[in-house]
Amino acid sequence: MTMALLDELVQEEDLDPEVMGQTSSAFKNLPELEKIRRLIQMDLLEEPHLLRNMSDRYNLPLLSTTLDEVQNYENLPLSKQLYERTGILPMRLGSKCACLLSVQSNWLKMNQVAFHLGEPIYWYLAQQQQIEALLETS
Repeated sequence: MTMALLDELVQEEDLDPEVMGQTSSAFKNLPELEKIRRLIQMDLLEEPHLLRNMSDRYNLPLLSTTLDEVQNYENLPLSKQLYERTGILPMRLGSKCACLLSVQSNWLKMNQVAFHLGEPIYWYLAQQQQIEALLETS
């Protein structure tokens, strides 16, 4: 699955195949999300474009509303604690509970976050910069 995603990104011209060919064999043994994190750090893949691809693949909407419409979750200490542990930020979007995921979030912890919040969650993809801006205002 990992290589399929990377191959798809190369075909969509999101990754430079020459640069990908120069990566070490150790890269092939990393988990999928770790590979994506490293690619972002290497600036081979722009986060907004990757988020659009992930939105299409996993059927999750992108956070496209202005930050003014997003409000802090009622339990701010819990929200910050969950973010520190998982990279997932619980927020309020209107009257609904929304959780923001970035490429760097631990997606395997989605169920754990839902359990801690104890209510239906609407998941959104957001750029790390958007999430950090929301954290600064809380």
